[in-house]
Amino acid sequence: MNKQRDILIERLEHKLMERDQVIAEMARPPSVADDRIAALEAQVRELKTDVHALLNELLYQKTIIKELQQGGTLDRREPGVNRSTEYIIAESTLKAYPGQDRQSDVIVVE
Repeated sequence: MNKQRDILIERLEHKLMERDQVIAEMARPPSVADDRIAALEAQVRELKTDVHALLNELLYQKTIIKELQQGGTLDRREPGVNRSTEYIIAESTLKAYPGQDRQSDVIVVE
C-alpha cells in the first residue's frame, strides 16, 4: 500500500511540473514562430475577405446573365457609379477663345 501511495504522489508531482512548464511557456515573450503564425493568420483573414468579395461579384454577374437570358432589360445601377455618356470638353487655348488672355486660370466648359 505504501508503494501505491508513492506512485500516486510521483504522478501528481509530474502533473504539477508539467503545469508549471506550461505556465512558464505562457509567460515568455512571443517567439519568431508566433510572429509568423500571427502574420499568416492576418493573411488568411485578408484572403477570406477577398474571396467573399469575389463570390458576391460572381453572384451579381450571375443575376445579370439570368436577366439577359430571360429577355429582361438591364437597368441596374450601382450606387456611386455614373454611367453617363456625356463628355465635358474643356479648352483653354487662345485659338478656342481669342478674347481671353493667357494669364487667366479659368477654363471654360461647354
